[in-house]
Amino acid sequence: MKSSFIHKTVKKIAEFQVRNNYKKHWEDDINKYLSCTDKKSALTRFSEKRALQKYWGCVPFQYYRFGFYRKDCKLTVEEMKKYVPNFFAYFLFFPRIFTGYVQICRDKSLTHTYLSGLNIAQPVMLLKYHLKGFCTNENLPVADDSALEILSNCGAKKIFIKPNFGLGGKGIFVFSKTDSGYKTKDGKKLDKSFIKENLLTHSFVIQEGLKQHTDMDAIYSGSINTCRIITRVIDGKAEILFSMLRMGQKGSEVDNASQGGLYCKIDKESGQLGDFAYSNDRQKYFNHTDTNVEFAKTKVKQWDEINRFILKVATQCREIGMVGWDVALTETGPVIIEINEGPDIEIVQDLYGGIKDMMGIDNPGKWWNHDKFTTLYEN
Repeated sequence: MKSSFIHKTVKKIAEFQVRNNYKKHWEDDINKYLSCTDKKSALTRFSEKRALQKYWGCVPFQYYRFGFYRKDCKLTVEEMKKYVPNFFAYFLFFPRIFTGYVQICRDKSLTHTYLSGLNIAQPVMLLKYHLKGFCTNENLPVADDSALEILSNCGAKKIFIKPNFGLGGKGIFVFSKTDSGYKTKDGKKLDKSFIKENLLTHSFVIQEGLKQHTDMDAIYSGSINTCRIITRVIDGKAEILFSMLRMGQKGSEVDNASQGGLYCKIDKESGQLGDFAYSNDRQKYFNHTDTNVEFAKTKVKQWDEINRFILKVATQCREIGMVGWDVALTETGPVIIEINEGPDIEIVQDLYGGIKDMMGIDNPGKWWNHDKFTTLYEN
């Protein structure tokens, strides 16, 4: 009992310490709240926020994200409680789901090794960059000149250089093949100068760009548009909980919402897209901004194939009970791009509403009272 109290206290201290980080993360949503001229009364807002904080045990920043403060919000407090706050999800819930397997998702080099061992389709890994030098998939050193020769002769139309521990599409370099070598959109050339200026202080993985299916190109061809699919495995049986299509727009070469992309719900049974997509600032779009594709009239025709693929993959990786997969559709079939330990529950809840019940969270209090607070333990 004493141990449980200590661990709960540690969690409470952690929640207090990260509040400023969350205030920054939710800054745009909080500013919308502050500038809103159609808010509920101060007493109602205070009462609702207090009830949510008491229920979840952490500051309810979701109150701002989902506009619970607005007069036109008709949700009851009980319905608001179904929206899972980020702190609870990422500090209490998912750590107990992932246990020691979390590093497989965080470390892209390790992800590649893990998926390779299970013979799961993924992008071709050309090289890795680690400890200020290139290396092969087998972690053997490669001289800079030899590495650049390997890259220049790979034949891929695009090369992606991704931070090994990056999130949200940040820090990714996309090189396209030109007559004078590989270059980024802003003119950076893949040469020794680029290595010296951009790679020395971090670890990266270097992958061949995929050629996505023409149906995905029709929606937006500037990026690889991926299906974010969240699965759960119970007693060896895999199921899809949530699915959405992520798309680039306006010249973006990545599909991450935080980098300007759009996200749209996919019906997990039929592959039919939802009526609209959101951008990261929660602007609603009924057509793609570049191609004018109408989401409500668009279906992922290969959804049955994607469905079978991801359920098999989830079963193969069943040590991780609940996880988010980024799946690209190529002409030869689905490919895993990344595994996500924390699959953007705020954008999931933008599209699905509160997901507490679907995640199997009955009593949030018990998650605070677990006697451990780390990712490295068994359930």
